[in-house]
Amino acid sequence: MSSYCKTIDDPRYWANTSAKEMELAPTVYRNWLAYTDQRHCYGADEYAVLTDGHITGGLNRRDEHHAAGPYELINTVHSDVDQTTQIRLVLRVSRFLHPSPICPTSNVLYPIELCDSIGAADDLVALLSLCIGIPLKLGDMMRSFYSGARPEGRPTAFDIHAIPERPRSAYASRMIPSSAGEVNLGIAAPYLSVFPKMAPFQAASLVRAARLYRDALWYSDSMPDMSWLMLSNAIETVAQLFSSDSSTRAVWGAGIGKKLYPLLQELHPSEKQLNQIESVIEELSRATAKFREFIIAHLPPPPSLRPDDEFRIVWGAESMRKILNNIYSFRSKAVHKGIPFRADLCRPPSINGEIIDEYPPPYDGNPKTVHLHIFAYLAQYSILQWWSKQGDKPQSSTTGDCDR
Repeated sequence: MSSYCKTIDDPRYWANTSAKEMELAPTVYRNWLAYTDQRHCYGADEYAVLTDGHITGGLNRRDEHHAAGPYELINTVHSDVDQTTQIRLVLRVSRFLHPSPICPTSNVLYPIELCDSIGAADDLVALLSLCIGIPLKLGDMMRSFYSGARPEGRPTAFDIHAIPERPRSAYASRMIPSSAGEVNLGIAAPYLSVFPKMAPFQAASLVRAARLYRDALWYSDSMPDMSWLMLSNAIETVAQLFSSDSSTRAVWGAGIGKKLYPLLQELHPSEKQLNQIESVIEELSRATAKFREFIIAHLPPPPSLRPDDEFRIVWGAESMRKILNNIYSFRSKAVHKGIPFRADLCRPPSINGEIIDEYPPPYDGNPKTVHLHIFAYLAQYSILQWWSKQGDKPQSSTTGDCDR
């Protein structure tokens, strides 16, 4: 079998970026760059987007205020009588990536080039879920358009499945109560507009974090312990791209260093010895520090609706560091020792009307951790703040269009 060597001139490469960098980029990003580079449009596909949340508005790529590149989100204007999982959006993906040349040409109803849009659609849904804070799931393909074919497209039904209901637990209330609230899609537009300006490795990390966040919301009721892990991993994924002085110099203030420092003082080490020990501890605690300091550096304002003082945490860097250290400790024990998250962290918060407590009892005014819905809030908005600051690469003002 002869080997195939890809080059920058290959039609599978889509922008003036090195091939090695673009290998890491997700499909949703590569397709967007091909769109802004005015590449040929090979058609479009429409997918169902499922959720139990109430979504208003839409994203139209022809509207400069709600542009989403080669992607368009159409609201089905569901009656929303109940909160069951339904098709609330239709996602249209215009395909600007060249069909893979290693796949044979086919004239059957399901040509191989349709596969190009599936990954882009799933990635876009994950990014959208992160933007609006609602669990979304990509459904089945509903219709396909072919370049130069009839403008109304062709309905598809070769991969139809039953609509999956978002898993529930035995508890009456949700682990993340706010996940079923009403939200407008327009809030996602500013973040999505930054996405194609990011570097390929940034886009790859962001999409992975968005997928983890989306899955954490979707399974928060049935597998809350896994939601804790997925949210932690989502933060770690983007925190690897973030550095701050406080994340490397706060060695003696928390974790191993805080416990070890009093013992070292009894040995009266020299300044040189202390610096050497500090370097070792810094290496050991770097993962915790990155996780903690990423959120502190991008700490969002507190939620608009909060409980009485007795049931709320102190929203500040000092108290948040203690809470985040404990959460990361739970995460590490779960991953490395198989010790599950505490039972009280895997139960829904107490709800009194619209008041939701922010940390589990005892309500002693000294919370050591938070409920899952507060951690999801921290994860979402810290990543969004980081996202909004990325993308210093200039974006082309001209765009391609799809001749259907």
